Amino acid sequence: MGVPPARAQPSVGELTTDDNAAQGPPSGGARARPRDPGKIRKRGPSLTGMRDSRRIRTLVVDEHTRYLWRVRHRHGDRERPCAEVLGLNRDGVHTRIVFLAGPGRYAGDGGYTHSGGVGDRDHHLNLHEPGVVRALVDEAGRRGLLVSGGEVDGWELIAAVAEASAGK
Repeated sequence: MGVPPARAQPSVGELTTDDNAAQGPPSGGARARPRDPGKIRKRGPSLTGMRDSRRIRTLVVDEHTRYLWRVRHRHGDRERPCAEVLGLNRDGVHTRIVFLAGPGRYAGDGGYTHSGGVGDRDHHLNLHEPGVVRALVDEAGRRGLLVSGGEVDGWELIAAVAEASAGK
């Protein structure tokens, strides 16, 4: 009754397809009904999924201590290897716990492990897990590495953090 629903307009640069477009039947069968008539669906990689893995999260240590944190991959070049970086921010103090890939050590190396995966022959951590981040914050805090900010070598912490994470 009345006017059909308006079609969604794609943004500039979006790859879109129209589910209602007559593309012919799929091989050997009748054409499937559109999932949501009157709307244009995006195809390709999910931008929402990308954003979720890079979002800034909050770690609450106690009622007075909160850290903002996120994990990212830093690509290397000929002079510096790839790295997984855990970024922490507490009251404007920025600390990066860096895991550089190297001999016997992997750090989000694409084909070898998942995003946020770091480890050596004896230990493995998933930097996207809040419990692992909490264990890293606790261990770095015990060693006084979070006070002034800057970069911290994550490999110095991995054995203690892996043991603490496994014990929980």
